[in-house]
Amino acid sequence: MLKASDSDTKDDPSAREVRNLRRQAHVQAQQMAAIIDMINQLSNQLIATPNERPVATRKPKIAAPEKFGGDREKLRTFLTHTDLYCEYNEVPTNQEKILIASTYIKDRASN
Repeated sequence: MLKASDSDTKDDPSAREVRNLRRQAHVQAQQMAAIIDMINQLSNQLIATPNERPVATRKPKIAAPEKFGGDREKLRTFLTHTDLYCEYNEVPTNQEKILIASTYIKDRASN
């Protein structure tokens, strides 16, 4: 009767495939353990880090429009500066823009 010898089993392609798959599974298990260890270390570092408030960045201030005295030649410049000022400071409505513009009109121009 023919009996499979040990050398025949070692050369069997399916047995080799099983051994390769077992090695790969072992390597993957080691890699997974290393990744889990890194995650735990990073989590511990994050927990140990004090809660720092983020530094609030402020927008630089923009100069207010110059007072308008009623000179027609300077009207377009005044309106442009006022519009830029309102845009930069995010003034939402036209009514509020008009209110701001009126605070920069000199006495003579307001009459």
